[in-house]
Formats: sequence, C-alpha cells, structure tokens
Amino acid sequence: MLDFEQATLQAITAILGSEVTIRCCFYHLTQSSWRKIQELGLATVYKENEDIKLFCAMVDSLAFLPLEDVSAGMNYLKHNTPEGMEPFVTYFDQTYVTGTYRRVQRQQDDNEIPRVQLRLIPPRFPPEIWNVHEATIRDESRTNNLCEGWNNRYSRLVGHSHPTIWRAIQWIQADHAVVATQLVLESRGEPPKKRQKRVYKNLQTRMKNLCQDRRDGRKSVEEFLHGAGHNIRWKS
Repeated sequence: MLDFEQATLQAITAILGSEVTIRCCFYHLTQSSWRKIQELGLATVYKENEDIKLFCAMVDSLAFLPLEDVSAGMNYLKHNTPEGMEPFVTYFDQTYVTGTYRRVQRQQDDNEIPRVQLRLIPPRFPPEIWNVHEATIRDESRTNNLCEGWNNRYSRLVGHSHPTIWRAIQWIQADHAVVATQLVLESRGEPPKKRQKRVYKNLQTRMKNLCQDRRDGRKSVEEFLHGAGHNIRWKS
C-alpha cells in the first residue's frame, strides 16, 4: 500500500515487476483531488456549493466501482460535469483513468496527404492500482494508515529523528516483544480487539453494501456514484 509517488512506483515496478501487487492509498487519492481543486482556484466554490462538493465526492467514488465499470463511471461524470469543474474532471481522467492523446510525428512523402495521428498515453496512475472495490467487499484496508501510525509511534517512542543505533535497536526489540505477545494470544483464539469508531464502522458497512449492490446489478453506475458520493463527501 503506497502513496501516489511516481518515483516509488517506477522503482518497485522496475525491481520487482510482476512479483508484487501495487496498491495505492484511497485517502491519498482524495488528498490529491483536493490539492488539484485548490490549485485550480475552485476551493471556494467547492466549500460553498453542496452540489459541487457532492460531484467531487462522486469523482473519488470511482475507486469503489468494480474495475470494469470505472471507464463507464468516468464517462457519466464527464457528461454531467457542473459548470466550471471541467478542468478538474479533465485532470482526473487524464491522470487516473483514460490517459491523454498526443500527436505522433512521422515523415511523409511529398505527394502524400497529411494525416493527423494520435497515440494514447496511459494514465500516470491507472485504475488497477487505486481501485478499492474488492478490498471494500473483503473488509480490507483501503489506506496505509497502519504504516503511517507505526511510523508515528516509532518517532514518539524513540524521541527524536536521529537516534543512536543502540536506541533504535532497543525500541525495535520492545516492539517485537509486543507483537510476539499478540501473536501468541491470537494463536490461542484471543485476537486483539480492533478499536474502530462507530461512525467509520457504519461507513464501511454502507460502502460494502453499495459495492455488493453494484456487483450484483441492483444499482446502476449512476445510482452507485450518487450513493457513494453522499457517503464519502469531504467535510470542510
């Protein structure tokens, strides 16, 4: 589970190739969308217009569609874009869904009729790496918050950014002891209790129901995007 860092993705792909499955964090997808909205000068209209806020949430809801429905969902959003939001939709489509078309230069004979040739450049971050439909149905994590939480806990316990090697080893040994204890308890049928706020538990239930409804054909792509958008709408 990674952030949307192009260099990291390229390095992992180059070194490990098909030996690893790359997944990107849904939370960082929404943050990328929000940064682009701010960059385009649309933050004010987003905060003041509930319809715009819902539409932006529907764009991020593409991540919850079955992978084969993402293109159809993007087409629906492109044909129902609120006035002024076209640059944002174009950015999302080119970066995360369809990609971009570029002119291809080629030599022509003197008597040949000029023709324009276009080549499709794949998106920088294709849907395969940020789609969370199956993860939602299987109750798997959609973010890398666990990793970031561990990093934060490490920083707090060690106490500073550049500890000595002995201090680092001491903390790692202490953390290993905690994990070993948890594994023993789990082997005895006593798994650790996962603390989850009720609001997030209810959200997961609703999103899972929506994903199952779309997978089983009980909701159209349009109905799904509206339902999911209402659930994941950003709070600003």
